[in-house]
Amino acid sequence: MAAAVAAFVAISPPGARGHGDAEWIERDHLWRWCCGPEDCRRAFPGEVQRVENGYLISPTQQLFHDGMRGFYYHQHDHDIWLCMRGGAAICLFVPEEMS
Repeated sequence: MAAAVAAFVAISPPGARGHGDAEWIERDHLWRWCCGPEDCRRAFPGEVQRVENGYLISPTQQLFHDGMRGFYYHQHDHDIWLCMRGGAAICLFVPEEMS
């Protein structure tokens, strides 16, 4: 067993984790509650729409707005990120330039 673990560690890229592209969310102590191993991802085109009082997640019809738990501005990249659990959005990350 120890040999199998050692072999896996030896062939894994440095810093590799199970969260993929969304690892930046999992690493932040303020946001990590949003994440499980496969909960967070970039939003699909058209999946999140800017509306008068926030952002609408089209598939779930959930509204996220400034000041609510689970809504955050980020500086990671220029994409919108969603964390979903049980068919519902639990966190939305919008690029700071969209504030």
